[in-house]
Amino acid sequence: MSAPNPCILPGHLIRSYYQSVSGPIDSTYQLLWGTDTYSARPVKATSGTAAYVIGVAGGNVNFASIVNSNVTVATTVSGAFATLGTPLVGPDEVPKNPWAYLETPISVGSVTFTISGNPDIVTIGEFIVGEAFTLERPFPPGSERTFDARRTERNDTWGFIPAVDENAKSRKISTTLRVTQSECDNLEAMWEGQRATSLPSLIVPRPDRNDAWYGRLTGFSYRRLGPNDFEVPFNFEEHAMCRW
Repeated sequence: MSAPNPCILPGHLIRSYYQSVSGPIDSTYQLLWGTDTYSARPVKATSGTAAYVIGVAGGNVNFASIVNSNVTVATTVSGAFATLGTPLVGPDEVPKNPWAYLETPISVGSVTFTISGNPDIVTIGEFIVGEAFTLERPFPPGSERTFDARRTERNDTWGFIPAVDENAKSRKISTTLRVTQSECDNLEAMWEGQRATSLPSLIVPRPDRNDAWYGRLTGFSYRRLGPNDFEVPFNFEEHAMCRW
């Protein structure tokens, strides 16, 4: 976990989406769910120890994470990523999403995530590897907002999806960012790259916390303040986190 400022990984730059997954799997689950963009459809191992090899599509990567998991121990990641660190766990007992960022991107064909000694059978909603960018300025103070997203029906609409916590919780950020031309372009590409929300993104609002948010922008606009100075309303909704 290391980034100088807020870190943003747009969905179209997540190079693990729809890539191969190999590792232990409960017979009720499927390995391909680990990279299918749906964090509420997890991969479940057979014990508290597991190693998963995740394919990475062509291009550089500098960010790794596991999303919507029950992992409460540090996750070892192959190569320069080293480790995601021990996840933060709040009173709701839902682990936050641990992450790792590299100052210098690397080119790899696969990344291995290894978990040892988790108290419960390892369950992970999504494996994330991609190429993130950082912002020059921090998020304004007080920009975080939390709300409950209580489910009214089980998340097994299609029959083959295991049911999840019906009282899952998500968060949202509503704030205004001051950004450069390059950052504004990156945020616009992030919005367009979501493809009608089918490619979720990750953000790290506070680089001092092991807490990546997995979700989507709800819109995009900007106002030019100067030659290299833009004001961008930033509204991001996190996908609901579950107790597995």
